Amino acid sequence: MPIGGTPVPKREIIELVIRNIPGDQIREMLKIQAETDLRRRLDDFSKNQLVEVLQSTENGHNALEDTKANYPLSSSPTLYLVSVNSWPDFQHLLEATTELAEQMQEAAVRFGLDRTVRSVYIITPAREFVTQIPFQEIPLVYEKKIEYVVSDPESEDFGEVNVIYSLEKAIIWYSREFRHALLLCADFQAVKPILYYCRTLLDISWQLPYLSEEMLDRLAEGANPRTASFSRVDVDPIGIFDAQSLTISDPSLGELRSYRSLSDDTSRQQTFGFYSSHPDLVQGGMGISRQYGRIWTPTHLRKDSLLALSINLIQKTEQDLNREADINPNGFITYYRNVPVTLGRKKLRTQQRYYFDELIKAIIGARRSRTLEFQFDPVFVRNLVEQYHFLDIVPALNIHCENCGDNIARCSICNSPLTPIVMDHQLIFQCSTHPNEPQYQDNELFPCDCGANIELTFSVDIRILPGVQLLKAIHRFLGVLENQQYDGSFIIIGNVLRLLSRNRVAINEYHLPEFQMWQTRAHIHQRNISDERKIQYRQILGRIKEKCIRNNRHSSLEICAACMQEAVTTARINSGNDLCLARLFGYAIDEDFDGVHHGHEVADIRYPDVLLNTGEEVRLGIHLKSRESHRVHGLGRSVSCIKGLYTQYCYSAYLATLGGEDLDVIGVSVPNEIGDEVRENFQFISSQFGYPLIVLDEEDWLRIMDAAMEKTAIEHV
Repeated sequence: MPIGGTPVPKREIIELVIRNIPGDQIREMLKIQAETDLRRRLDDFSKNQLVEVLQSTENGHNALEDTKANYPLSSSPTLYLVSVNSWPDFQHLLEATTELAEQMQEAAVRFGLDRTVRSVYIITPAREFVTQIPFQEIPLVYEKKIEYVVSDPESEDFGEVNVIYSLEKAIIWYSREFRHALLLCADFQAVKPILYYCRTLLDISWQLPYLSEEMLDRLAEGANPRTASFSRVDVDPIGIFDAQSLTISDPSLGELRSYRSLSDDTSRQQTFGFYSSHPDLVQGGMGISRQYGRIWTPTHLRKDSLLALSINLIQKTEQDLNREADINPNGFITYYRNVPVTLGRKKLRTQQRYYFDELIKAIIGARRSRTLEFQFDPVFVRNLVEQYHFLDIVPALNIHCENCGDNIARCSICNSPLTPIVMDHQLIFQCSTHPNEPQYQDNELFPCDCGANIELTFSVDIRILPGVQLLKAIHRFLGVLENQQYDGSFIIIGNVLRLLSRNRVAINEYHLPEFQMWQTRAHIHQRNISDERKIQYRQILGRIKEKCIRNNRHSSLEICAACMQEAVTTARINSGNDLCLARLFGYAIDEDFDGVHHGHEVADIRYPDVLLNTGEEVRLGIHLKSRESHRVHGLGRSVSCIKGLYTQYCYSAYLATLGGEDLDVIGVSVPNEIGDEVRENFQFISSQFGYPLIVLDEEDWLRIMDAAMEKTAIEHV
C-alpha cells in the first residue's frame, strides 16, 4: 500500500480536502497563513497529513471512501493485452467466481514457496458494468513474497533474511465486443500465474501477444518519444553501433539524429519506448513494450480513465491486426509467438517453431490467392523435409510413369514409401526398413514396376503431407489468430503449397460386414472362430505378405499371371510363401486380385461393392501391409507400416480429390491389432479429405482367412 494507507493519489486528496473541509479549518489544522495560496501550500504537506485533515470530518471521511472505489489497485498498474481464444458466458463466470470467492484461500491455485507469487485466488465475484460498451470485471488477489533483512540489532535474527507475504490485487477487464482482454497488475511475476489460474478454474483460453514494431509505432502514434530501446536482428548491423541492444533517452528524443538513425536501421528493431504527451492520456507518460504487450504509466489513473485507455488500446490493436494480416504477415504471426504449439505432448523448439510459423504464413497467403497456392523458396522446402521427424510431416516421392500414371516411390522388398535422409549434405530417399536397398538422389533414375526408368526431379516430384498432430496444431493455432480459422488440409507439391478444403460426408467409416460381397459370398458377419483356429490363422498371416516371393523373386506381371491360373488350396494357404494378401482377400469373395496391381498403385486392391443398407454401389481402394510383430497395445503411429499406410491413404485421397482417381471409400489394412490413437488419426484425416475410411485389422483378417479356408475345403472335397 502506498504511503498514506490509501490508493488515492496525493493530487486528488488535495482536491478532496479543498472541496470537503472548510478553508479556515484547514489553515488552523496545518497552520497556514491567511495570505498563503492554500492549494499550492497543501502540496508541501505529506500525504499522511492531508489524509488526517480529510478524515477529521464525516463528509471528508465519506468522500475519501467513495473516491477509493475509483482506484481499485493499490499502485499504478501495468496493463497487459491478452489475446482471447474463448471466454465463458457471464452466467457461468458469475457462478464459478461466486463459488471461488466463498472458498477464498481454500480454492487458491498454489505455485510453491520458492516462487515470488505463491498463490492466486478470488475474494469477490465477477461483475458486469457498462461504460461506452458492456464490460466484465474479474477481481483477483495474489500473495507476493517480500524478502527483507532484519535491521533491529536487538533481534535474534539481526542481519538475517526474513520473508513476509503481501496480498496484492489484480483486475481483468473483458468485453465480448473484442478478442482481447486487459489484465491490470502491478507485478510482472504475477502475470503468468494469473493467466494459469484463469485457464484452470475459469475455463478461459488466452495468451500474451508479442507486438510487431509497426504495432508499437501505431500505439504510440501522436506521442513524443522520450526513451527507446533497439535490438539487433542481423548479424552484421548497418550502423556504427555493434552492441546487441541499445537504449537511448532524451526529452527531445524524436528530434535527434541518433534516434532517427536507429529507427531507420533495417538491422535493428525497436523493442520498447516511453512516450510523453500521448493522445490517450490527459497527464503523465506511457511505456510500451512489444514483449507480452506490456503498457504502463507512472500516473495513478482513475478507473474510468484506465478503462477509456484500455478500450482505445484494444481497438487500435485489433484494427492493426486486421491490417497486419494483409500487409505484414511476419508481424501478424509474431504477434502470436507466445502461443504455445504442441505436437501431441511435445512443445515445438525454436527451430521447429520457425518452420511451423512459415507454414502458417503460407496457408494464410494461399487462402488469399485465387489459386489457393503459395510458392516456397526451394531451400525452405529442402530444410523442411530434413525436419520431418520433428514436425510430423509426411514426405514422399511422386513417380509419374507414362504407362502407369502417378504413384509413390516405394521399396521393392516391403513396398513401403521411401523416406528422406541427408548424407554428405545430399538429400536422399531410401527405405528406412531396408537401407541397403537402392537409394535415390535428385536427377537419378527410379525403376517403375513396368520396367520404365523415371528420372527424379525433387523440385517437382517431392510431395509433403501434414501428419495428424501437425494438422491439429495448425487448426488450433489458426483458431487463435484474428479471423483466420481454417479446418482444411494441404499438400506441398515440389515448392508449391496447395490448400485442400475439407469435404464433409455423412458417414466417415465403414466395416466389411456392411458390404454385399462380404455378407453374401464370404458370410463374414456369421463367423465365430475358436481360439485354437485364431492361433493357427495368426501364424499363417505372418507368412502371407503384401507381395509374395515366389522362387525367391520379387512379384512381376508374369509371376502374378501364373499364380492366378493356379488353384488356391489349403496347403498353399498354410504355406503362405507363394500367396499374397491381395490374392487371399479376393479369393474369399470370388474375385481375382494380384500382388503387382500394376497401374493401380493408388491402392493395392480396387473393386466395386454394394452397401447393403442403401443399395448404393461404391468404389473401394484398399492399401495393404504385411503383418508386424505383436504389440501389447496394438500398432502405434511410430511403426513403419502405419507411417506407410498414412502416406498412401493421404496420397490416394489427394489424387481422388483432384478427380484423377475414381474412389468412394479408401481403406488401410494390416493383419494386426491397431492402437486406438492410430484409428483416431485415420478417422481424423478421413474427415478432412471427405473419403470414408475402412480399416482392416487382425480381427477382420482372421475372418477373411476363415472364409478362404472354408472355401478351399468345399472346392477340394
